Amino acid sequence: MDESEVFINEEVEFSIDDKDYLWVGSYEVHQFGEPSTWDCMGMSETEINILSTLRLCEHDGDDWINITPTSDHMYGLIEHIMKSL
Repeated sequence: MDESEVFINEEVEFSIDDKDYLWVGSYEVHQFGEPSTWDCMGMSETEINILSTLRLCEHDGDDWINITPTSDHMYGLIEHIMKSL
């Protein structure tokens, strides 16, 4: 099994440490592994590849403020996407 699906110009809202963020960009969901057989259970893995970031905003009161993404933001985004699969 080796499957990929690309999501273009997606909007994803997520939170890190009680702060809300809005990310806009493209990502790929890649699933790979071995299928199940009668003799053994299959194993598969899923990975998320961020292809591009158009913007990342932090929620501040009633406004969204553009910020520069850090590795912590990208990790939080990937974790949120994984949980929503």
